[in-house]
Amino acid sequence: MPSKKKLLHQAELYLILDRQVNDDGRLFEIAWESIRHGVDIIQLRDKLGAARDTLRCLKGILRAVNGRVPVIINDRADLASLTGADGVHLGQDDVPVKDARRMLGTKAIIGVSCQSYEHARQAQLAGADYIGFGSVFKTLTKPERNPMNLDLLKKVIQEV
Repeated sequence: MPSKKKLLHQAELYLILDRQVNDDGRLFEIAWESIRHGVDIIQLRDKLGAARDTLRCLKGILRAVNGRVPVIINDRADLASLTGADGVHLGQDDVPVKDARRMLGTKAIIGVSCQSYEHARQAQLAGADYIGFGSVFKTLTKPERNPMNLDLLKKVIQEV
């Protein structure tokens, strides 16, 4: 099997599973079914759950996926380390990339959410494997955030 980072760079479809939208059993089912339909990477997002509940759900997704695609946990490098998840997706208020890398090792996939060109450059310089950029358009999940524009997105794509 190719390295996790090689799989990241070859990925075409990245699925985000949100615990606030579905119960855990449904998430396990979605994870398994999504792989059959071409998903290349799965991220578990749980902004509101207790750590023990998120941990239980992450373990269930890892069992359902059974190593067929990388599984990344949102925000929680500690839970990625505990479970052997393939990586973590960090927000601007989470642990720094260098600390997550120290916890998870060089083979882990580490992504960072970025809301500006400067954030994207900082993430790149810190050693992030990928960035999530935006929001580019108005979104219901982050109503307080002013959207970026397509020109800024283009600049990030070209320069970062």
